[in-house]
Amino acid sequence: AIGDVPKAILPASSILLILGMISAYSFHLLGRITAVVSDESNTDSVRSIGQLWDYEIGSSSSWLISLAVLLTCLGTSLSYSIILGDTFKSLAETAGLGGVWATRRFNVAAISLLGVYPLCCLKSLAALAPISMAGVVGIIV
Repeated sequence: AIGDVPKAILPASSILLILGMISAYSFHLLGRITAVVSDESNTDSVRSIGQLWDYEIGSSSSWLISLAVLLTCLGTSLSYSIILGDTFKSLAETAGLGGVWATRRFNVAAISLLGVYPLCCLKSLAALAPISMAGVVGIIV
């Protein structure tokens, strides 16, 4: 509905650009802080946000960082599964499939079990780099 209003393009793009700049600065700041802490400490280098939290705030509340990362990943995976489930439901209906194949619940479960779960079990995400680059090129082009 609001996506059909041409006047909304400039404010929406501005908000998107501002939030993107805040996000980029936050990641840059995390990297800088990690480098400074790694140089100052005599221990091994800091390799995670949880270790950085332990060093700067204390280990008694570092579980909050793990919980935040877990909930972010869970919410993102759920969102993608729901969007893909809706998309595959529409594709199944267009292809003439009926019954359980064209239900949203089946498609969300199938995508979660056959697509998202195996990706979550990867020890390294390096195998996804070519697919990720193809996605970026697809968005740009």
